[in-house]
Amino acid sequence: MKKISIVFIVFLCAHTVFSLPLWETEDFVRAEFGRRGTSVFLMGIPDKGPEWQRWSYVHQLFETCKFIHGLQVADSLSPDFGGMIEGENAMNVIETDNTQEAIWVWSRYREITGDTLYDLNVRRAWLYVLAHPAYNEEGGESNYYRVWNCGLALFAENKYRETTGDSSYFGYADSCIGYIFHHRLPFTGVSGYYARLHPKTTALAAGMLYQYGKKNNVPECIDTALVYAERVIEWIEDNPGQNINDEIWAMSGGTCIWGICRSAFEHDSLRGRDWLYTYLRFMKYLSPLGQWNNSWNSWYANAYNFSGRIMKKYRYTLYHHNLTASLLVQDKDNDGGVPPTKGDSQNGDHSWVSSYMVFMGFEGLMDSIKDFDAGVMRIVVPTGKHIFLPHDTIDVKLLCANYGLRTLNSVPVSISAPFSFDSIVSLPLGAVDTIAFHTQWVAPDTGSYTFRAYTQHLNDERALNDTSEVTFRIRPMRIVNGVVKDKITSDPIRADLSFTVCGDSNNVFTASATTDSITGEYTVVLFDSIFCIEVQPELPYPITYRDSAVVTPDTITGFDFHIDPATLLLVNRDVNAHYSQYYTHNLDSLGVTYVLWEAQNQGLPPFTVMDAFATRTIIWFSG
Repeated sequence: MKKISIVFIVFLCAHTVFSLPLWETEDFVRAEFGRRGTSVFLMGIPDKGPEWQRWSYVHQLFETCKFIHGLQVADSLSPDFGGMIEGENAMNVIETDNTQEAIWVWSRYREITGDTLYDLNVRRAWLYVLAHPAYNEEGGESNYYRVWNCGLALFAENKYRETTGDSSYFGYADSCIGYIFHHRLPFTGVSGYYARLHPKTTALAAGMLYQYGKKNNVPECIDTALVYAERVIEWIEDNPGQNINDEIWAMSGGTCIWGICRSAFEHDSLRGRDWLYTYLRFMKYLSPLGQWNNSWNSWYANAYNFSGRIMKKYRYTLYHHNLTASLLVQDKDNDGGVPPTKGDSQNGDHSWVSSYMVFMGFEGLMDSIKDFDAGVMRIVVPTGKHIFLPHDTIDVKLLCANYGLRTLNSVPVSISAPFSFDSIVSLPLGAVDTIAFHTQWVAPDTGSYTFRAYTQHLNDERALNDTSEVTFRIRPMRIVNGVVKDKITSDPIRADLSFTVCGDSNNVFTASATTDSITGEYTVVLFDSIFCIEVQPELPYPITYRDSAVVTPDTITGFDFHIDPATLLLVNRDVNAHYSQYYTHNLDSLGVTYVLWEAQNQGLPPFTVMDAFATRTIIWFSG
């Protein structure tokens, strides 16, 4: 059994790491102390769903395939060769369940594309799985982890065989079926944690067994799945408000609903519809916080997907769509991976929950994807965040997407407002490309403009995602004058100045100016806002900052600088120009002005101008 050492836990402070392998009682106890927010239930969802950005789910599948490819053990001499690493911040954890999930994802990629790009990854994954079979995974107080793994084995083997026609691993799946048959998990007579976890694992087993039995004509799998599903149904009905919303380990109440929908209620959909109309209203929509809440919400999404299909209720399929999008927005570094817990670092994406996003999220949307479907996903430039002034030349960048299941050649792309422009692009399967158009357009005047761009492919089957619009402004230009002079003598100072908008961390707008060496005056073109200014003057004057220069139609203030010579010269003689911050931080806190001179980059210190400093003081350090 793999455990996280207490030293590592202390180091990570509040961000305690749990890995997906077998948990036992102490792990469940620790997890229960994690912070959990107020859950969102169905009555708390507004009628109008959130306005998510547009996605190409085929593209996102491709990105996740690439992400998990990077987390497969590639060292052929490793005993874990071919296995899936848990996550970017859990590199020492390699498990069979993650690996079987990856087999399903890569097999689905091949099924959609016909491309054998990941076949080598799949072969290596099977090598790991056969060396570490599901029924031999960690076990101790309970067999839930092995049953869980065996259910995923059926999921992976069936999709692999459907896609490739290769039945080499049919015997492995049969062994996993036997394990599930002979290891019925008890719901009573066990600790409270297992009394909560076993029904969810049993539901997973029921769904996987039924689907496997139905696709492969194995009546024993179907019969056992239905027996297991009845146990779960009875358990939910005993306390629906609690049991249908419970979350533990990587599963939630959504796992139970998914399992019975994919077994008992697929077997008898009329019964399923009546039961779901009675009990589904108890299930929450979203768990906003908690260790691995992205995993829990994946299961809620999956539950709503299949409940909506049985009930023929569009609202629930919309919930699935929205929950899937809520996972996608957490891929902040656009690498195809997501973290197991909302708010985790972008460097903490995990393979298993990213695979969940594919087969519980994207997969439920695949049957709505058209063959021919292109569109302008969004306008990258210009946008309302960009700053344009009169006479600026505006080139255009569009994010164009192939939303569909076919390669699209020669797709017409047009701009219809505020001017006309036409071009042609090609969009391979899964493509989402930023395309630049050198339109050389110049706005005729200041004011707001609505920009409209769209595709118009002849065979396009969905018009709603063809067009994007954005509104942006051409701002009035302000000519700003200022001076940089010595505070005592009023002598002009030669200086370079840079200007940014205060509060703009992305530096959407920057401007620069240089003073006249004879007068100390400068001129810069700005607009109405509050600006931060950095002044880099000649020796012996210190770099000076200001964060309150104001430009309005009636007032321009804060652009004149009168600077005293620096108190001392700070010479950094370190060979790599490191460690300056240890000195500058303390000098700043004492209110002592200085000029920092990095000898590695700037050469010999300017000893000849020391008489011009406020004091003839040099601090010299060498690292």
